[in-house]
Amino acid sequence: MKRIIGDTVPLNGVSFIDDQQTPLDWTATGYTPKIEIETQDGTATLAATAITAHPTQAVTLDSTNNWITCNDHGYQPGSQVVFATSGSLSGTGLTAAQRYQVVEKDRNWFKVSLRTDGAAITIAGAGTPTHTVYEVGSWQATNAQASLSSLTAQRYRAWVGAFNSTVQVETAPAKNDGFIIEVLEKGN
Repeated sequence: MKRIIGDTVPLNGVSFIDDQQTPLDWTATGYTPKIEIETQDGTATLAATAITAHPTQAVTLDSTNNWITCNDHGYQPGSQVVFATSGSLSGTGLTAAQRYQVVEKDRNWFKVSLRTDGAAITIAGAGTPTHTVYEVGSWQATNAQASLSSLTAQRYRAWVGAFNSTVQVETAPAKNDGFIIEVLEKGN
């Protein structure tokens, strides 16, 4: 991931619990995601700073095209998603709190199935009034949550830890690997 000093763009990712890409269900486990960032030489920069689990995005159900519309959603085929609503999904073909697999997608829309190899669910109606979706295992770190704005121009390694109260249960990816955040000066 690349960031420019002063960016307010959040860091987003998905934590998996195994090599088969099984997402960590923050809701079911009750774990809290916390980000840890260190410099390449191993100096801790940000340690165990709370971030948002399962950030949601607003969606619109399109029964004409059988799509779920969500601008810049970022989901991939195989992503597991869960829908919620402030009203009702009745008559839409979808059920709140049910896990679905993304089976087809474009930048601003996607289709889901109950199985990775299943046919897309027919979107029968729009439901009422506001629907949201999140990807199972997803997390988001904003400047306000993780003091990302305090990072200087250099390369960092980062992990998202799963915490049960104050005890770290696991990290994703493994601490030895981490993921790279490259912070650049403005104008680079």
